[in-house]
Amino acid sequence: QSPGVQTNALNLCSAPIGFVRVELASNEQKYVSVPFIPFDPSASTVLVNVTNDETAGRAFKWDVASQVYSSADLSSLDSSGMTFEPGEGFVIENKSMARTIFLSGDINLDPTNAITFSHGPTLFAYPYSTAMRLENTGLWRLWSEDNAKEDEIIDPSGELAASGLLTPGRGYWYKRNSGKPLIWAEPMPYADFQ
Repeated sequence: QSPGVQTNALNLCSAPIGFVRVELASNEQKYVSVPFIPFDPSASTVLVNVTNDETAGRAFKWDVASQVYSSADLSSLDSSGMTFEPGEGFVIENKSMARTIFLSGDINLDPTNAITFSHGPTLFAYPYSTAMRLENTGLWRLWSEDNAKEDEIIDPSGELAASGLLTPGRGYWYKRNSGKPLIWAEPMPYADFQ
């Protein structure tokens, strides 16, 4: 062992990290997501750069079980207990001046990511940090094969076409009309990391 070399040292550079930039206009509500595994999933850590003023606005997270939003003031996220994970969409309401926020974390290298769609709407996101055409996802194949055609996949600006892009940092709606849950297990799109 060479002098000054620690054999128990933690290699902080071993996992790739990433970020997305989200532009928020004044008085805008935006559907967003964290396409990474947050360093800490608590809302106050994920949204650390929007919690600095009393009039910042609110964060909203859809509760699938009760079919209502839970919300928290951006200025008091520490006490909210709200968390954010890959595959979950949420809403940021910006009541302040226009701002840019950055959402960051470890690149999701899980071989698959599963999202369950129960009866009713679910606010979801593509669980990896790359853009993907809807028609190239396991969700599209599952939706087509499961005869879930009565279900809706919705971009907040309207119906999402098969060729529509699921973009990192955005949230989308899946409206499940059947009483039977639909489980989407999306494989990791980064072949080089396996």
